[in-house]
Amino acid sequence: MPSTPWINPEPGWLCLNVDGAVSLNTGKVSIGGLLRDLVGNFIFGFSKFIDCTNSLHAELWSLLVDLQLAWAYGVNFLQVQTDCKKVLQLLQDPHVDSCSISLVRSIRQLWRKAWFIDLTWTSRSSNKAAKLADHSSFDMSFLSNPPAELHDTLTADNLALSL
Repeated sequence: MPSTPWINPEPGWLCLNVDGAVSLNTGKVSIGGLLRDLVGNFIFGFSKFIDCTNSLHAELWSLLVDLQLAWAYGVNFLQVQTDCKKVLQLLQDPHVDSCSISLVRSIRQLWRKAWFIDLTWTSRSSNKAAKLADHSSFDMSFLSNPPAELHDTLTADNLALSL
C-alpha cells in the first residue's frame, strides 16, 4: 500500500499523532505518540508498554497520556491525529460525558481545559511516526529527540510537505 503523507497543522497549531497497538506475536500493548510543529519538526515523543485488554483501550490510553504531556508542555492549539475511527466516534458522540468507558470520560475532562483541540482521523500510513514503542519495559520513554529508526519517516513527511 502506498504511503500517505503526513498532514501538517495550520499555522499556530501543533500536531499530535497518537497510536496504541497490541502485538499479535507477543500480546504486548504499546502506546506512543509525537508532537510536531507545522513544518514537521519533532518537539517530543513518548512510548510505553502498558497492561490493558484490547486495541481500543490502547488507543485511548495513548491519547490520554499524549494529551497530558501536551497540556504539561503548554500547548494551546492542538490538532490530534489518530488512525482509530472508534476513538473518533466515541469522543464525538453527543453523550460522551456519560460514556461507560472511564478512559473516554478522563480524556473529555482533560479536553475541557483552556485549550483548543481538533481531533481528526488519519490513515495508518500517515500516522506511522507515532509508533515509537521500541523497548522492553513498562517505564515510559520520553523522547526529546526522535529515535534513529524514525528519521527516515520524519524526513519523508517533511519532504512531502515541501512538494
